[in-house]
Amino acid sequence: MNENDTKELEDLPKVKLDLTSVDGNAFHLMGAFRQASGRKGSGWTKDQSKVVIDECMVGDYDHLVQTLVTYTV
Repeated sequence: MNENDTKELEDLPKVKLDLTSVDGNAFHLMGAFRQASGRKGSGWTKDQSKVVIDECMVGDYDHLVQTLVTYTV
């Protein structure tokens, strides 16, 4: 994730997603985020969601979870 992406995403509302209610599998977590960020009224575009999902995949499982925690409420 580059600096421009980070700044743009910081200005967005957090995605409403309770990560504790989602199966802990990495693909389930990313899918739940993609679905929640795609809901009407979320304020997120598909491209913005893709930036977060791509960032989730550059590290280990802990990095994935921390990335999702950053952008969800």
